[in-house]
Amino acid sequence: MNNILLNFFFIKSTNGLYHYGNDYFKYIRNPLVTVLVKPALFQIVRDMYPGVRVISCNYFSFLYQLYLACRCDSIIYTPSSHPIPFIDKQIIVLHDTYPFLSFRGSIKKILFVASARSSSCLLAYINHTDGLEFYKKHGFDSSRLMYSPNRFTGKITKYRSKRNLVENRLIIGLVGTESLKKNYSLIFKEIQRTGFYNSVLFLVFGHSNKYISDLKDEFSKLDISIFDSDLFDMSYFLASVDVIVSVAKTEGFGRPIASALESGVPCYLIENEIFREFFVGGAVFFPDINSLVFNLFDVWNSKKLVAVDFKPNPKFLVAFQDSINKISYF
Repeated sequence: MNNILLNFFFIKSTNGLYHYGNDYFKYIRNPLVTVLVKPALFQIVRDMYPGVRVISCNYFSFLYQLYLACRCDSIIYTPSSHPIPFIDKQIIVLHDTYPFLSFRGSIKKILFVASARSSSCLLAYINHTDGLEFYKKHGFDSSRLMYSPNRFTGKITKYRSKRNLVENRLIIGLVGTESLKKNYSLIFKEIQRTGFYNSVLFLVFGHSNKYISDLKDEFSKLDISIFDSDLFDMSYFLASVDVIVSVAKTEGFGRPIASALESGVPCYLIENEIFREFFVGGAVFFPDINSLVFNLFDVWNSKKLVAVDFKPNPKFLVAFQDSINKISYF
């Protein structure tokens, strides 16, 4: 069994990529693991895995660790879309194609495709709708592809009776603060336009940053609070909201949405093929933001929320375990 170099170097915070990588790390059956991280994540990862060798890297030390890994014939597992050129014994994971949008994104796409084609590395994807289609479109051979879906975490919080009767204000949970792809401005504009803002409170699970700060300045009439994901866990967040809302169009999965549905928290989502791939039978889908906000207003008036009894398709659990086996014995 080869050593595994877990490459977290391209992950900047405890975001979805970080939690995805942790889910796989916990189940990989290989005792010889080294983790590469940026300095910002060093203490967090070391505290989580006290018996594992964790190395804080700058770019030079990162390249040196890659050199050592190649000399030792180690497997390099990168739970993000950053293939390293000319290294065959590596596994990389494409979550979504959002990073490839815009002019700057088109350059990233060229680099991604060129780097992936320079080796015979294993190319993983977490969904069929976006990730697999991207690989097919760019002509990657199916023998190099591996389906590696997110792990469904199961019920993580007790369903609270409060959700059967909304009190004072409707507490809307939003998840993630890492990029514009969340489209929060769209729902904030619609809530502000309808004058519904006095009846709602937004709790945003993630980190304080410029994106959120700019939104709070732009929509000063709205009550928007950050629920710091480094201080509070997901179960506490889900126990604090009435409903989860997402108007994102380019998500790769939606880990918090999966946790919410499995825990009985209603999720109102904008129509999205990727969300439908995973959450049909649990989430409520809307064709546009207007209808979603209108339904929230109706919930507030009626003081009732939809009941949720969601169980993920077993095929995702099987695919997750298959992927763990392939990584462990790659």
